[in-house]
Amino acid sequence: MGLSLQFLIGAPKELLDALTECDYDRIDLLTEMKADFSLHLQPKDLQILSDCAAKFTKKFLKPFRTALVCYFDESDRGYFLLHDDWVSAIATIDTQKSKTITAKWFERMTEIYPNEQIGEPNPNAETAVCDLIKLCKHAALYRKPVIHIWTA
Repeated sequence: MGLSLQFLIGAPKELLDALTECDYDRIDLLTEMKADFSLHLQPKDLQILSDCAAKFTKKFLKPFRTALVCYFDESDRGYFLLHDDWVSAIATIDTQKSKTITAKWFERMTEIYPNEQIGEPNPNAETAVCDLIKLCKHAALYRKPVIHIWTA
């Protein structure tokens, strides 16, 4: 089984407490919106996605890794808040571009990992990218924090 990589909108303190306690059912209950990137990815693949998405934003998009504020990072799970400027830049992307962004992301990962069989973008990846854009639009509009969690 691979890593679970998710972007969430929900009660930040309660989500942090739930992740700290490994209470994944409670995380689901506390989550208002989610973009699920549990696609057999590595965390650095989200940086590649961010780099591909930057070409479609109407604002400067800082590198994904520098947009993360770490609150909790253990060997089997982590909790990060995303800077508002990264979220607001992603929010400027037209959701209709999610399929194009996903294709460019997979193309770039194929270049970076020539010995791995990345394959073509699948519907789950396209849904995750579209959901991330929608989640960021919602967060920007309603001034809500975006949380990134990962679990092994």
